[in-house]
Amino acid sequence: MPEMKINIVLYIAFFWSLLLFSSVYSQDDSSHALWEQLKEEKGNFERYSLLRQLLKEDRQRMQELSLEQQIKFYQEGIAMAIAVDSLHNAGDWALQLYEIFVNRENDFEKGLALMLESKKIAEKVPSTRLGGNLYLKLAAAYYNLGQFDDAIEFYSVAKNRFGENDSIFVADALFFRGQAKDYRGMFLSSLEDYELARKYYEQLGDQEFVDYVLNGISILFSKYGLVEEAEKIRVQLLQKLNKDEQFYDWCILMYNRSNDYRKVGNTEMQFQLLKEIEANFPEEDVDPTLQALIYFQFANYYAFQKNLAQQSHYFNLGESIVLVNNLSGSFTELSMAKARLIEALERRDKDKALKLAENFKELVKSTDNYDYKLEGLELYAKALKLNDRPEQALNAFERYHVFKDSVFAVNQANSFAYYQTLFETERKERELLSKTIEIDTITRENASKIRILVITASVIIVGLFLLYLINRLSSLKKTQQLQAQFAQDLLIYQEEERKRISKDLHDGLGQSLLLIKNKVALTSDDSTSSLLGSAIEELRGISRSLHPFQLEELGLTRAIAYLIDQIDESHDVFIDKSIEDVDAYFKREASLHVYRIVQEVFNNILKHSQAEGVRFTLKKRTNYILMTIEDNGVGFDFSEKFNDFKSLGLKTLKERSAALSGSIKVESEKNKGTKFIFQFPIS
Repeated sequence: MPEMKINIVLYIAFFWSLLLFSSVYSQDDSSHALWEQLKEEKGNFERYSLLRQLLKEDRQRMQELSLEQQIKFYQEGIAMAIAVDSLHNAGDWALQLYEIFVNRENDFEKGLALMLESKKIAEKVPSTRLGGNLYLKLAAAYYNLGQFDDAIEFYSVAKNRFGENDSIFVADALFFRGQAKDYRGMFLSSLEDYELARKYYEQLGDQEFVDYVLNGISILFSKYGLVEEAEKIRVQLLQKLNKDEQFYDWCILMYNRSNDYRKVGNTEMQFQLLKEIEANFPEEDVDPTLQALIYFQFANYYAFQKNLAQQSHYFNLGESIVLVNNLSGSFTELSMAKARLIEALERRDKDKALKLAENFKELVKSTDNYDYKLEGLELYAKALKLNDRPEQALNAFERYHVFKDSVFAVNQANSFAYYQTLFETERKERELLSKTIEIDTITRENASKIRILVITASVIIVGLFLLYLINRLSSLKKTQQLQAQFAQDLLIYQEEERKRISKDLHDGLGQSLLLIKNKVALTSDDSTSSLLGSAIEELRGISRSLHPFQLEELGLTRAIAYLIDQIDESHDVFIDKSIEDVDAYFKREASLHVYRIVQEVFNNILKHSQAEGVRFTLKKRTNYILMTIEDNGVGFDFSEKFNDFKSLGLKTLKERSAALSGSIKVESEKNKGTKFIFQFPIS
């Protein structure tokens, strides 16, 4: 069954191609071998091979054909490519044919019909890039015809169809979707797409499209009343543009600025900008759509100035450009219809004005552009008034003002929503405020009450939350203070207990051992006397360790020097010391903490570092005392030991430093030694 289906499709394609080529080749160059082969070839696959050669490899010959011939070749090629399941070629040729329909024939309806048929190719073709581009053109076809909801849908499909290596096309889908959302009044969503597209283009280094996106954002800001934000972007872009080399981009910026001045009622500034654009028109290669729109703007300006001769002149210029270039699409059609209606109103041609107003009112129903919808209602009301229909005119003006108020409310809501993104801390409040403004279009009185309730609730919630935070921080601070005080009290208690034990050992057990030694000496037992002497010295060492009596006798500086000398004499570690007199800067209790810090660090070095040398410095600086102890031992991972609460010694060093309002810094790596740096402020 599948083979039979393919054969039927091939037969239909072949039959259609015979009819097609009978009209094409009557005008062709019979001397060209490829054309002759195509005229003679009747086999489907052989014929498709020749078509593929023509469409893919002999593009220069294709350009020499008439537009009608090119279209027919592409149509047959697409049909046969689908028949033989060559989807990549079919999709590629569909894209090329779309460009002919849109850019050379200005026939957007044909472009849409073609891309709707090509949607089947996009669904099946393996290439993410080709499939995405087919959806992208389908969305563009809807966009060109003002069908923005459908355009948004397929821009989204295109974005998701592209693969990881198609970033530039993803950026295009986001950019164009943002434009479509702009026309649908989806302010925040449009702005989000623009910003995402700009990030893509910036990462890809495509500054030209970054500028296009910025221009789109400026139009969006302008549309929703964020005039200052729009002007900042436009000034930035105009400074970069050279109008002689980038006239089209410059012209769009100037045209948009002129529209802004028109909306705010500054028609003279609008006129000056339009004249500047006209004065810089190049002799050729001017975009016809843009040129026509500018001439229609001139026509409207002169109509309001009652200069009907100039109005007719510029309207005729715009109309001739539309007809000569076969321009279509909602933008040019609406602009021309609006200009024609304004002329009839200013000429006070009652019948013509009413007829054109009714026609224009119908045209704007199919657009999502709020400006045109608003103008359609206003101009229709003016036409009714001109025709002496006061009751109908009044009703029309009422509808106009109701719609104008609703548009204003939407613009206001979107403006607030934009600033919401700039002030994240006020996100909830601004969302509720935006909703309140939308409700204002239904009833202002109720919206005002709701807004007050929401603001009050927000203030209460924020106040309660801040109160909770303050209480929580206060509780944490008290807990930390209690912990710190407990640590200090514990250190003091330990020192007092050590002092008591040291005194008891020295005065009690030490004296007893000394008496025993003296009695043994009377018996001339030298061996026992020697053992007792060693025990007494060891006891004295323990006593000094528990409480450094030399600290009280010698002072901090000399006590530290004495401690280091004792360590140097009794161990193989070489110690280099540099000590300044700092006794005047530490009180008794503080001196004990400093001494214990030195003692603890050296104990750690002797037990764990395997160091051969140690450098000790104790120096006075302008506002603090600096003490460093550095060894060349095996080092350790400080954060691992301290954070895991496995090193009581390191924690004690930190607590003693804190008791002195000082700081401790440890620099250590495994096998690279350790350096302790202490700073104690001078009060």
